Amino acid sequence: MAPSTSTHFQDPQLPTYTLTLYIAFGLLVDPAQQRHWTFIIQHPESHRCTFYHTTGGPTTYKTSIERNQTLSDPRLSEVTRIGTVSATMRGRVTGILFTVRPQRCHTFILEVLAGLERERVIAVGWAAYFASCSDAGVSVLQQVRAERRVELGVRHLPHGVSRRVVDSLVEIARGLEKDDLSELDYCRCFF
Repeated sequence: MAPSTSTHFQDPQLPTYTLTLYIAFGLLVDPAQQRHWTFIIQHPESHRCTFYHTTGGPTTYKTSIERNQTLSDPRLSEVTRIGTVSATMRGRVTGILFTVRPQRCHTFILEVLAGLERERVIAVGWAAYFASCSDAGVSVLQQVRAERRVELGVRHLPHGVSRRVVDSLVEIARGLEKDDLSELDYCRCFF
């Protein structure tokens, strides 16, 4: 069961404009691939949103921002409201977004949610809820554990190793049967 979205954290002396926070999944075009995860802030009194997500990979990621988007964006297949915050807290929310290291989109979002929970910006339980989500019948936490082992190996390759070698290592890792995984599904982002 998803945590409550009714928690509204706001300083009493501040205006009542609110930002609505969402987590969205991208379309699943290929069942062998992981859906893309995006953090969304909907602006007060507007249908306009800002999307925060990671792009790149499998070894180089960056945090991307897309302004003036909508929740009806055709790239999104599922959108979950995780709460509202005072518009004056936007800096806290984006501060947490930018302190999390850019990495695989689902890992990035889970760490953002954990940071927002620690700072009491959203209700506790959302990180655990999304960690139990899966596209391939395996929890995201199991995928993350296996992927981190692969990323450590890729990160320590000698300088100048070709992309082809990295891709070969990723293919080998996909065949591993660790943590009850028959293969690792890698996010092929469409953003």
